[in-house]
Amino acid sequence: MQGVRNRLVKGAAMLGGARVIVNLTAFASTLVLARLLTPQDFGLVALVIAVSAIVAAITDMSLNQALIQLESPSESSYHTAFTLNLLRSIGLALLMLALGYPMALIYHDDRLVALMAVVAVITATAALDNPKLVVFQRNLQFKQAFAITVTERMVASLVAVGLAVLYRSYWALVLGTLAAAVIRVALSYAFIPYRPRLSLTHWRQFLAFSIWLSLGKMVQAANLRAIPLVVGAFLPAGAVGQYSVGERVAAMPIRESIGTLQSVLFPAYARMRDDVERLQRAYLRAQGSVSLFASPTGLGLAAIAAPLVPAVLGAKWIPAVPIVQAVAVASAVMAIQNALPLAMALGQQRALFMRNVRVFAIQLPMLIAGLVLGRLSPLGGLGGLAVGLSTAAIVNTSINLWLVRSISGIGIRAQIGAVVRPMLAAIAMAASLMVAQEFLISGQHPVTGLWLCVILVGAGAVIYAVLLGLLNLVWRNHDGAEAELFNIIRRVISSIRSKGPSAH
Repeated sequence: MQGVRNRLVKGAAMLGGARVIVNLTAFASTLVLARLLTPQDFGLVALVIAVSAIVAAITDMSLNQALIQLESPSESSYHTAFTLNLLRSIGLALLMLALGYPMALIYHDDRLVALMAVVAVITATAALDNPKLVVFQRNLQFKQAFAITVTERMVASLVAVGLAVLYRSYWALVLGTLAAAVIRVALSYAFIPYRPRLSLTHWRQFLAFSIWLSLGKMVQAANLRAIPLVVGAFLPAGAVGQYSVGERVAAMPIRESIGTLQSVLFPAYARMRDDVERLQRAYLRAQGSVSLFASPTGLGLAAIAAPLVPAVLGAKWIPAVPIVQAVAVASAVMAIQNALPLAMALGQQRALFMRNVRVFAIQLPMLIAGLVLGRLSPLGGLGGLAVGLSTAAIVNTSINLWLVRSISGIGIRAQIGAVVRPMLAAIAMAASLMVAQEFLISGQHPVTGLWLCVILVGAGAVIYAVLLGLLNLVWRNHDGAEAELFNIIRRVISSIRSKGPSAH
């Protein structure tokens, strides 16, 4: 158990580090590209990427997850995965080519035809990925994933910026992505040898695993893409933009961390599926660890959104403040449970599909009700949308707790107990920040803008750490994630002291 835990911690740290590097690189390259290219360039490519992302999500077969879930995949299992991915990607590429002309007609821009053709080539290139990379993930080895993720992002950024400097063309954005796809395929075979063969020997086995997961991803894609469409039906295009940017700013920190953790937890849970008690302990410890980060990040961001949004994004984005607050709170609340890797490890794909259908059925009417309420009240359209988003998140999270209970046997009380201390500390921290914010703004020497945000973030971190430590002492909890965190901190401090002058 200790060995698996250590590998999980190292894997999460490594993949988390990769995501930090990737996001910082992407952000820096976007700033450079924004100076070299025009908004029309970004808009043109965004249309193509959006269409390809929707189609890819709808046809996703979750082949890597299927290989992880198999007890002991054979060589023919890898051949089958490669063949299925190849057939899917060829179909996608042909569909991209076919959609080029309709898109050009709809958006009145003939350049979309050529762009869709290049995206088709990118899709076909991705079909050649080495399926045996999953061996490293099954063994909880993540150095290879780190190297591939960081390298392909670096290549994409360097190629895109270089071409933009030379040609000032939207092609820089697309060709950077193509270069990254080629590098990824090359690295996948460099890390682990594999000679592809066409085979459909185990297609039924893959389909049995993937069918519900794929259907669930189809509904999930509809969930993500439906909100801007619903907002656009009630509010002007500017409000849709406010929602899109606000949602991205608020959801990214927690979504990225949970995405990293899910890629680590799924293979770990799959190894424990025959030991129920061990799996239950691992899930509760993982959720406690997630809550340590998600609770203060989400609730803290909601508390300081009012000064943060104009300071970072500019005054024109102030209408997005309620969206940032609602999505940040919703992200923190939804992080209480993480049914996806648990359900996949236990072969409960159908349950995941039904969950995604339920999310859609609950979320859509609540968003519409919120928008209608907002337009008929002083809340305004975006304020009403924020109410709808928050309410849907709370309702869906409550139901998801029951889903985890039904597939794993972990009681609701145990699930809440794993996250209650970080959540209470984060709520108290958020309340303190709101009071401090009013004091700093209205004091004799008002503090505003970015300095106010820096002070609030620093104060929030200190307040949260102190409150979490006090709650840990009061609860006398020695097995929770926060207790383990404090033990690590104490060991680090002791190690530093032992190396200090007194040690000599």
